[in-house]
Amino acid sequence: MAQAKKTKAGTWTILVYSHTETIDGKEKRIYERFTADKKSEVVRMAEDFKANRKGQTTILTVEQALQNYIDMKRNILSPATLRSYINIHKNRFPTIRNIPINKLTNKEIQAEVNIEATRYAPKTLRNTYGVLSTILGVYAPYFQLRISYPANKAEEIVIPTEQEIKLLLDHCKSFQLSLAMKIAFGMGLRRSEICALKASDIDFNKNQIKVQRAMVKTPEKKWILKTPKTKAGKRTLAIPDFLIPDLKQAVQVKEPNDLIFSLNPENVSNRYMRLVAKIGINHITFHALRHYHASMMLANNVPSKYAMKRMGHESDMMLKRVYQHTMENKEKEVTQTINTYLSNAFLQ
Repeated sequence: MAQAKKTKAGTWTILVYSHTETIDGKEKRIYERFTADKKSEVVRMAEDFKANRKGQTTILTVEQALQNYIDMKRNILSPATLRSYINIHKNRFPTIRNIPINKLTNKEIQAEVNIEATRYAPKTLRNTYGVLSTILGVYAPYFQLRISYPANKAEEIVIPTEQEIKLLLDHCKSFQLSLAMKIAFGMGLRRSEICALKASDIDFNKNQIKVQRAMVKTPEKKWILKTPKTKAGKRTLAIPDFLIPDLKQAVQVKEPNDLIFSLNPENVSNRYMRLVAKIGINHITFHALRHYHASMMLANNVPSKYAMKRMGHESDMMLKRVYQHTMENKEKEVTQTINTYLSNAFLQ
């Protein structure tokens, strides 16, 4: 590597070989110049550049590399993952998408992350630049991605009360939406799992439901059925007694391979959103009904291992968050009870 030289302006500069290009039929060596106030700093910049380019030969831009990766993995990635990759390819990496990978630097990536942090949540940023890390692992395996993200903001878990759930059911005029809500808060199923249920999944002799597929949207915006992402997602659950009459009504004219619902997950969300807007409890999402089911199990001392199985989780992370929220609410109730008692006893 060339030696750092001091300029007439008092700064330090150095040239580092980047790559070779063919220009007018002749190969030409291309160099990158780095300049800094201190010699040690410019040497460090040059060494980082050289280390990150070790073994790199591709001149694909970030956008081209992502498109190549999508094409290569199209038949392997799940529909949801493929759809997210296509969305990232179309809408993200605004400042680095046209930079060749063999010229990309951590400084440029970090600058973009800093800009994007004003628009997107930390979790979204990690997902997006996690995709970039995957691409770099394929097309620039020696590039060491070093970027920082904003701290994660704790998302508040909303758990509907039994009174709010009863209010939803009282105002719901759709049998299918009502049944979908009952399965969500009564059994903890996701929208995608509810919409993928078939008549043959229900065994009334054993009062069980088999959850063995989900309804997801492809990049072509078609709804298809697929097996769960994880082993935990495939499970057999006991049906609560209050659900049996509605389920029997839902399947009475169905063939074994027929879907129980004529709704897809978007239909469920749209109808549900109109319902909560009508009632005025917009803070309760359809997914929050699953939180109620988890909270109900925790409140009744259901072991975490069994609760995880019913929810289709491989870890107890979500259950711990729900437990913390439940305990905080319980503490507020206890505090209010104590305050009310002492006020009645001593405030005359």
